[in-house]
Amino acid sequence: MTNNTLVVAFDVRADGTTTNRRDFGVLNGDDGGDGMAIDSEGRLYVTGAQGVHVLSPRGEYLGLIPTPRRPITLAFSGPDKKVLYVPQMGAVGPDGKAWATPESVRNTAMTIYRLPMLAQGYKGRPK
Repeated sequence: MTNNTLVVAFDVRADGTTTNRRDFGVLNGDDGGDGMAIDSEGRLYVTGAQGVHVLSPRGEYLGLIPTPRRPITLAFSGPDKKVLYVPQMGAVGPDGKAWATPESVRNTAMTIYRLPMLAQGYKGRPK
């Protein structure tokens, strides 16, 4: 069975309350979303188990940027905001093998991937 995660949108009023809940798009074949970012053209980037899903400004599914681990968040940065930083669960040690902690010690290792992009992140300041 294929999972599909629904992305919903709201209008935000000046006082911070929300209204007009509606379906926006679907993360094809994924079991949940986490972090989100938007680019200068209004495309929405959403992290899921498979990688970074990309939706058009109208919510149409544009594709997936696959990642080697489950990403948990993302952000455009750099001088022209043309680098997408994607932190992911897990890490690789100097030997190239998955980093592990001793039994009974929680492993909170993370790796941050730096993805050069053609798209540019949102140019203004978030409000």
